[in-house]
Amino acid sequence: MKKYQIFLSSTIEDLKYERNELFKSIIEAGHIPAGMEFFTECTDSLSLIYKWIDDSDIFLLLLGGRYGTIEEKSKLGFVELEYKYALKKNKSIIVLKLSDKYIRTENKPKENYNIALYERFLSSIDGFKKIIDEKYELCKGMTNWINSAINDHNHNVMGWVRDSFIRFNNTNEVDDYVAKRLREARSIVYDFTWADNYDLSRVRNETQRINRQQNFNSAISNIQDGVDYREIFTFPRNRTERYYKVEKLLNHFEGDKRANYYCGYYETSVRIFPKLHIIIIDDKEVIFDSSLYGEFNCATTNKNIVEIMLAYAKEAWQLSHKINDLYMSNENVDDNLKKAQDECKRNNPDWEV
Repeated sequence: MKKYQIFLSSTIEDLKYERNELFKSIIEAGHIPAGMEFFTECTDSLSLIYKWIDDSDIFLLLLGGRYGTIEEKSKLGFVELEYKYALKKNKSIIVLKLSDKYIRTENKPKENYNIALYERFLSSIDGFKKIIDEKYELCKGMTNWINSAINDHNHNVMGWVRDSFIRFNNTNEVDDYVAKRLREARSIVYDFTWADNYDLSRVRNETQRINRQQNFNSAISNIQDGVDYREIFTFPRNRTERYYKVEKLLNHFEGDKRANYYCGYYETSVRIFPKLHIIIIDDKEVIFDSSLYGEFNCATTNKNIVEIMLAYAKEAWQLSHKINDLYMSNENVDDNLKKAQDECKRNNPDWEV
């Protein structure tokens, strides 16, 4: 199960009971709470708080009767600064507000000094606010609130899974897993497609090949708005085929929300040395897929492997922009292709282009 880190922002001393109950409900829902209780002493506490918010998926704001401690430099409350930072970072936000009835019944203190600041802060909070009248309401809807935040595609909710290594037993398993993870992607997908419509008939029957293509195409078309899908192709060395594919790939998805650049790495024949199809999901997981080396197909969230592949993907993506820009700069295709090849070789002397 994927876990999500939830940062709880509120005043501390007056809401100890409520914070404790919310922490327990977050843990019971299978997720990871974060808050001031977990901090060590720090000379720059605001920077540390911001780092925790950066590392969290969801920002849970609990509002009671007090505005809270003022940060000396900004002259604003820590809670307000945390909320503003979460907004800036486009975090998915849940807001819980203790009602006047709750504050009276539970004998909670009310703001006496910074009333104007608190009222202005309250009026600046947009969107959904859950009003809490009774203690039992604090945690009653936690699972639903978290699920709503997770499924809010206007925000970047990444989640976390324990380092895992999944070995696939057959090509159908890896096909289904790839399609599933593409549909679940929330921020970015790097897709290294090692050949354009590579003929799989030698290793799969025609039904398997068609089913795979349909499953994959369906997953691509269902990628959520806001997910950056970056596809990078390679293709064979043959000169005629190379020109045809360069032109085709550079115009692929033109006008579509997932418009991409393509990287021209001119390999020797893929039929002689078939490459792995590599997919990186949300900077968190790498899937290795090759129809010829099916017994080695796998997916991993191992941090070291992901970071290595991600660095490679980002470099390839930057280079693909250079190749595309050089190739499309004028109508002289031969000259532009030669420039693109030279640029590729200068940046990567060991690569054959």
